[in-house]
Amino acid sequence: MSLSNFIQGIGADLNFYEPVASQDSFLALRRRSQDTDGARGKPDLLCVCNPLTSEVFHIPNRLGKPPHHYALLGTDDVGLDGGMSQSFRLVSIWIKGKFFIYVYYCSKTRAWWRPTSAPELMAGLYLMPSPAAAFHGGIHWLCGSWKTFATTHVATLHVDKEELACVELPPEAKSSKAPLLGSSPDGGILLLLMKGLQMSLWKHKCDTGDAVPNWVLSETIDMTSSLPTRVLMMQPKARIRLEIFRGRSGAVVIWIEGEGLFLFCLGDRSMRKIDNENVTKRFCFCPYEIDWLSCLAVTNLVADGSLDGRRAMVHGRWNTLMAKNINK
Repeated sequence: MSLSNFIQGIGADLNFYEPVASQDSFLALRRRSQDTDGARGKPDLLCVCNPLTSEVFHIPNRLGKPPHHYALLGTDDVGLDGGMSQSFRLVSIWIKGKFFIYVYYCSKTRAWWRPTSAPELMAGLYLMPSPAAAFHGGIHWLCGSWKTFATTHVATLHVDKEELACVELPPEAKSSKAPLLGSSPDGGILLLLMKGLQMSLWKHKCDTGDAVPNWVLSETIDMTSSLPTRVLMMQPKARIRLEIFRGRSGAVVIWIEGEGLFLFCLGDRSMRKIDNENVTKRFCFCPYEIDWLSCLAVTNLVADGSLDGRRAMVHGRWNTLMAKNINK
């Protein structure tokens, strides 16, 4: 679906932008800038949009060399009048050896902030090529060990504290080929593992009195009834990989060799195909998770007629979105 369906007046302005990060109702977009000879001489063009409110924030980019990672951190703000609003920080991260160099743009101050220090990754670890999980002021990566080349830790960059903390994973993760990080509904770290046709969810618990954080097995799901028949016939040779997890909606994106991408819902165990492999190889794929609770809060204001112009617009887009996604 084109963003122009939600953001009026943009036309084809965002056609050459690709999604790089999402959080709450915000979506970060990048347009790669190139000179006429193909050299990377100019910084990327950046913007953050909220399709539900039709807002587009064009961000001045003076970063120079493109970062290795982008991440979005959303924040719920309360004004002096008690009204609720949302702000965001777009974090750009460069990995230089063991050091994490990052800057972030704040929508409230409309300026870039550069920390005074560069946190360092724990000795003997390296970042795994898996998606980062960003929530509650932290950006989380899976890390491997140079000794065993197995996934052994979670590294968390605390943006405000300018600190990098590492937590050891449960033993079950160290034998898993493609673990995945996400957030639990209460804001904690959630680890998803796939072994055969079994998906397991591990929740990270860190009590202030414990010297070592604990991992608790939250749930084990048998995927047999959800996967395509051809995949079941190919066992144990079928290749299945966890790609993306969104804790608020309980949605897991799963890649199946020869089939493409599927969306699995933890709530009702439903599975539906997203696209085939040809499409996902051609285009940049980024999940966008709508902040339904904020939308419902806006909807509840209709009864007393307290919607201002912007909230009325959000309410209209909410109704449009619901009409397109609810089966009649």
